[in-house]
Amino acid sequence: METAEYYCVESVCDILNPDMRILLADDSPTMCRIIHAALEHAGLKHVTVVHDGDEAWEVFQHCDFDLVLSDQQMPHMCGDCLLEAIRQGDRNPGIPFIMITVAPMREDVINAVRLGVSSFIVKPFSAGQLLAKVVNVLTRDAK
Repeated sequence: METAEYYCVESVCDILNPDMRILLADDSPTMCRIIHAALEHAGLKHVTVVHDGDEAWEVFQHCDFDLVLSDQQMPHMCGDCLLEAIRQGDRNPGIPFIMITVAPMREDVINAVRLGVSSFIVKPFSAGQLLAKVVNVLTRDAK
């Protein structure tokens, strides 16, 4: 169970590696800007932004990442399908994966857990809540 609900930017800068590489997949340009800004403000400068699951899968196969943040509902390839492809693939199948969703249905949560999601974050969320999820997933997976 995750213990922290919020993190301030200063504490995140001390915890996370500023050189970590993050893949952000969301079809909403507004959400991409908000999430990217929160991560960048926390000192995480290496964020690759894509706008659908197909593009995310293509980039993932050719680049090294330390974390994936993906919207659950996207065109061309949904977040669940992206998660499944990553978990079944040969390239970093155990990568931490945070699913971004709007009021998930119970079946959606069960399916994503079955596929190996690391955590969920439900829209709308604050920068502090996002950073808490990132810290919790990365420190839990590092243990």
